[in-house]
Amino acid sequence: MNKNIVLINDISGVGKCSLMASVPIFSYFEIQPHPIVTAILSNQTEFENFSFFDFTPHIKEYIDIWEMENRKFNCIYSGFLGSLNQINIVKDFVKKHEEAIIVIDPVMGDNGKIYSTYTNEMCKEIKELIKHANIITPNLTEAKILTNRPLDLEINYEEGIKILKELSDMGPDIVVLTGVKEKGIIKNLCYKKSSNEYFQASGKYYNYSFSGTGDIFTSIFISLILNGIEIGEALKKATDAVIKGIEESIKEEFDTREGIKFEKVLKSINI
Repeated sequence: MNKNIVLINDISGVGKCSLMASVPIFSYFEIQPHPIVTAILSNQTEFENFSFFDFTPHIKEYIDIWEMENRKFNCIYSGFLGSLNQINIVKDFVKKHEEAIIVIDPVMGDNGKIYSTYTNEMCKEIKELIKHANIITPNLTEAKILTNRPLDLEINYEEGIKILKELSDMGPDIVVLTGVKEKGIIKNLCYKKSSNEYFQASGKYYNYSFSGTGDIFTSIFISLILNGIEIGEALKKATDAVIKGIEESIKEEFDTREGIKFEKVLKSINI
């Protein structure tokens, strides 16, 4: 029987990110996606001009239909949440679905900065939300926010391990810390609390800021986990795929705002 997943995120008409990345990736790996749209944008927000439609007033009615139908899910994966109300709606939703693996990508910032739309109160509530997660996938900036570290702090491998353990102490069994840069290399670090195991995967760092790489990494990583791939192998395959997608996109001079050409690399992932 095929597995299914709830995807909570925004959707952009232009840009390979959020639901525009997650839906085709999970479908490729034969996992049925059930999206909950948080906002609808004409273009993702790295573009100078974009329209934005907030779907918050409709989300509860949307979820209530599923609850009425007593739908069950193998996994719930939450990405960008644009308001306190959305964070609370997601928190209530995941608490009702103990049957599901809960994945939270605590999207709050990147490159040492908190997103302008995020308030201190929202960051605090994201910290509460991850207590209900089985897996979280923060980037380095988000991990620093969650552990109250200075955002400009440079870290080495040992500091990364400390951060992983601190985050796992907040609730999640599996913590993946993405985007740790060191001497021309980019690393993704992982800790599994229940088995006290550490994993890492790395590749060449390219000084390009492509949109959506975090969404693509997490979608591939979770797809592999749901297909029974061991964590260390899933981490390596997802990391390699994103780096290969970046290389393909650089080669073709693809607009960084539009994301990476992930479609080209999916077929190279063996499961």
